[in-house]
Formats: sequence, C-alpha cells, structure tokens
Amino acid sequence: MDAAPKAQISYVRKTVPTFATQSVGSTVLTPGADRVVYKATVVADAAGDVELSAVAFDVTQSYFQPTPNYKLFVNGVDQATK
Repeated sequence: MDAAPKAQISYVRKTVPTFATQSVGSTVLTPGADRVVYKATVVADAAGDVELSAVAFDVTQSYFQPTPNYKLFVNGVDQATK
C-alpha cells in the first residue's frame, strides 16, 4: 500500500474577475416565446485574463406548465448547438 500523500494542484491568480448583471429588457414572460431571463458579464482586471470553468444557476418556477426549455448563450451563441 502506498502511504505517500497525494499531491493536489492549486492555481494562484493575480487577476480579479468582476461579475456584473446586465439589463434583460422586458420582464414579461410569454408562454411559447423565447425570453432572456438573466444576463451577465465577467471581465478580468488589468493583471491578466480570467477563465470560468463552471457557472451554476438555481431556477425556480411557479407558473409555467410544462417546464420550459432553458438555453445557455455565450457571446450570443447557443451552447447546445456549438
């Protein structure tokens, strides 16, 4: 049995990401119509680039039946068709 400790990789970054929400325009949801419900930007400071490896959203619905199909867009590109 190998009793040696396992190494774990850690990354230290000098840059600080800034996360900002954006206006989505209308907040009226129409059944059967595509609607932007959340929009945000993430930018790095001058110290260097920043990269996101994951973003999670909790979605709670109380009105629409059946469950709507959600889509994720990055820079205007639907990630399901990428």
